[in-house]
Amino acid sequence: MKVLPRTVPMAFAGVPSPGQVLRYEYLQPLGMPAAQLARKTGVPARYISDIIAGKRPIEEDMAQRFAIVFRTSPFYWMTLQANYARACRVGRRAVPKRRRPTRMDEPDGYATDEATCPGDDAAGQARS
Repeated sequence: MKVLPRTVPMAFAGVPSPGQVLRYEYLQPLGMPAAQLARKTGVPARYISDIIAGKRPIEEDMAQRFAIVFRTSPFYWMTLQANYARACRVGRRAVPKRRRPTRMDEPDGYATDEATCPGDDAAGQARS
């Protein structure tokens, strides 16, 4: 069994982004560059590149355009996006948040404020 590092949210394991599916299951097998897909869908190439990079979600309009080009359904693309968004939400909850130290955590018995901890840029600027 492969153990993932603690820094990797478990929800992301095995859930590809819609951009990854677009790249590896459609564009690469067809030998289609992102610029060609942009021309076929009538959107700027940067828009397609952002989807592939995971910087932009696939919205309903884009799902319909992909469905026409790749002969799939808009529902397929919207489901990919919804599943990925759900995995991201669950993944964010799975990663423990940094908590503020309490009185019991401090050796001298006093709680510290994160903004005044040594090495904090904000604290250094406040003292100057």
